[in-house]
Amino acid sequence: MFKFADLIFHPLGLPGHDRPEYPEGRWMAFAPIGDFELSVVFGPGHYSTVEDGAVINYEVAVRQCSDQRFVPLSGHDDVIGWRTPEEIDELIKEIFEGPGEWAKLKWSKVGGQVPGGDFGTSME
Repeated sequence: MFKFADLIFHPLGLPGHDRPEYPEGRWMAFAPIGDFELSVVFGPGHYSTVEDGAVINYEVAVRQCSDQRFVPLSGHDDVIGWRTPEEIDELIKEIFEGPGEWAKLKWSKVGGQVPGGDFGTSME
């Protein structure tokens, strides 16, 4: 199973996705976990903290690939901010250990319907 330390960050500035209100200095990393994709970002315009060039915490999202929906990670948003590498490792572990039950719990907390799809994990 991979960990936060295994993520590879790339500059965020995909063609067609640039927004003038977001200055340079944004970075992202993606990791597949079965039918899910973990997104970790930091920099201006994200729920993260960078102090003196060191990243303190990150913004995180999880998307279910089969239906392109984001998993609600809190009761009010699809993303959670200001997460430490240790907290991100815990989230990765939760998804790996029981992706179906994990996703059902997240959607039930916001009263949403659990989408169909393969909740299995394939990356170890």
